[in-house]
Amino acid sequence: MKQIKSIIKIILFLAIIIWAFYYIKDNLHEFEKIFNLNYWQFILLSLLTIITLLIQGLTLKYVLTFYQLDLKFKEWLSFNSINGISNYLFFRGGLFFKAAYLKKHHQLSLRKYIFIFSCLVFIQIPAISIIALISSLGIWILFKSFNYYLLTFLLIIFLAALTPSFIPNYFLLFFARKFSRLNKLIRTWIEVKKQKKTIFQISGLIIINLLLISLKIHFIFYFLWQPISFLKSLVITSLGTLSTIFALTPDSLGIKEIVMAYTAELLNNNFATTAAVSSLDRVVTMIWVIIFGIFFSLLYLKKYKTKQELVYEKQQ
Repeated sequence: MKQIKSIIKIILFLAIIIWAFYYIKDNLHEFEKIFNLNYWQFILLSLLTIITLLIQGLTLKYVLTFYQLDLKFKEWLSFNSINGISNYLFFRGGLFFKAAYLKKHHQLSLRKYIFIFSCLVFIQIPAISIIALISSLGIWILFKSFNYYLLTFLLIIFLAALTPSFIPNYFLLFFARKFSRLNKLIRTWIEVKKQKKTIFQISGLIIINLLLISLKIHFIFYFLWQPISFLKSLVITSLGTLSTIFALTPDSLGIKEIVMAYTAELLNNNFATTAAVSSLDRVVTMIWVIIFGIFFSLLYLKKYKTKQELVYEKQQ
């Protein structure tokens, strides 16, 4: 079953690459504008990207406090970059890197790691979808532009993700007993629900991260294409971010850009323009993820070699 899923993901990824090649070729006039980005504009986008990487690392730190783990500054700072570069190289590569590191250095089992990050979905989706809902309502009120299908979809996603937070524990425990495969996951979620302060901290970081990415998208539209409202940028970014949770391709490469472009089209913006905007955002992010990812990987490798040399000297 796992092999079939992997094959489907590979076929999907290849199909997206082929489609993207021909789509960019047919809409080259939009994508060529990417090269008009000047030095100062790149610096501003880079600064926002670096801040979002820091916030994502800090989010990881707070998530792991559910297991009473306290990551050091260097660990949470570096994890997100190495995670990102691993995701670009392999399907879910970042997941396995973090799991292997946490098991070796913090004795956190792979199962516990998967459980806690599965529970994180019930914090991420409500936080992102409520911002998208509020932004959609803002667009409706301010610009008299309303898309019934988009608003309905966001409302369903929000309510579905929020439901586990309000289900009484005795019902959750009943499901845990009935469905043995979900037993540990449900019990983990029950423990996570108790730590409301940490949940609010994580939700706050997720929302701040979303606002900064939206600001970056807003600036890209302003710099190179026709400016759009910040509320539209928020909705477009929210849907794109939601698509990354499911990671059907390496780091949702291609999927995120298509989702963002289709969302923009629902908001009466050009599909090709938004595809180019999201592609530029991807390129800037990839540049810094690769730079920091290689830097921290070499740092950890050097530290590992030093330890090995010390062990060898003691044996001599």
